Amino acid sequence: MSFVFDGTYWQVCSVPVYASTVTVGNPAGGNVYIDSDSVDVRVGSTVSSRFSKDVVELGKSSPSALVDFCGGHGEIRYDESSGQLALIPKKRNSAGDAAVLLSAGVDSGGSLLDGGIAMASDSSGRSVAYLNSTSVNVNGTVAPTSRLRCLLEGKLQAASDVQRPADANTAVAANTGVFGMSLFQASSSMKLHKPPTDGFVAHFSWDNAGKYDLQAALGNAYGRPSLHVRYQNGGAWSGWLPPNGPFVIFDGAATGDFSLASSASEFTHIDVLYHDNAGIYGSVRLYRPDGKTFYMSTYKNATDLWAQLSYKAMTISGTRVTLATVQGQAQRGYANIPCKSGYSVGGDHSADYFTVVRVEGYRY
Repeated sequence: MSFVFDGTYWQVCSVPVYASTVTVGNPAGGNVYIDSDSVDVRVGSTVSSRFSKDVVELGKSSPSALVDFCGGHGEIRYDESSGQLALIPKKRNSAGDAAVLLSAGVDSGGSLLDGGIAMASDSSGRSVAYLNSTSVNVNGTVAPTSRLRCLLEGKLQAASDVQRPADANTAVAANTGVFGMSLFQASSSMKLHKPPTDGFVAHFSWDNAGKYDLQAALGNAYGRPSLHVRYQNGGAWSGWLPPNGPFVIFDGAATGDFSLASSASEFTHIDVLYHDNAGIYGSVRLYRPDGKTFYMSTYKNATDLWAQLSYKAMTISGTRVTLATVQGQAQRGYANIPCKSGYSVGGDHSADYFTVVRVEGYRY
């Protein structure tokens, strides 16, 4: 009968031997060490990975250790200087895109369920984050079908040529047909389509390629913050506008009836700027102007004995501004007012005596 010593007891060779510890491989090189509560993958006595009943430890030997998986397509690493743990896609698809998905689950077709998060970048380096998206495509050619989708795109900490573009119509603000928001700076580097002051620009992308994007600029002009917006209408950009006005709804020289660019009903109040044929300027402000009649008037000393008060009344209705009438009579003319003694003489002015040069609307 043959016996074998298992480190504690002598056992008959025909009986299975259960050692309390075992080392498989070169104890001084790569080896696997097994004891009663874990299996350790080691180099010498340094444990690289440990597998126990309730805990799996990977990259155990060093904070700079890397965990490579899925045939080299993914990697987990820790950056000790920043304290960041990163899950990194190492391979891109044929379109040059790469993404990391944190999913609440997948449906029977393999699509991401509501509650999932996707973080991705395309071949140009544009970063994208999707929340609660049921489909993921970095370039936005697949429309998500979830109830909630949030997208942030653009390099918020990118190189200066992207963060401080030369044109507000930059590639970061291109019409991608994907709903989202991009951020960049307006600075001395911006030579085209710049807002009135240096500051920060948020670009909001429309959810299709119809080119109805919007930009909002928060300016910091020497300690005086400002807000301006501009919008697209089928690709054509407006100028930079303050959100509440003034909005120029007429700019020209109208001596008779004329039209406004927007209805008076859109504005809380408007300012009408005008002058008379004598070169005297004036203005009038109307609160809730739609349907209102206003008077333009000027005053001048004609002689040392009397002064002349000139006037003209007009009515605003929607986008039309027309000469006001009372009982069929045009409301325009003048009155001579005595300065010392005597009497007042009035009369009619010509229809073109007053000229409206500008109308501005406000929404507050």
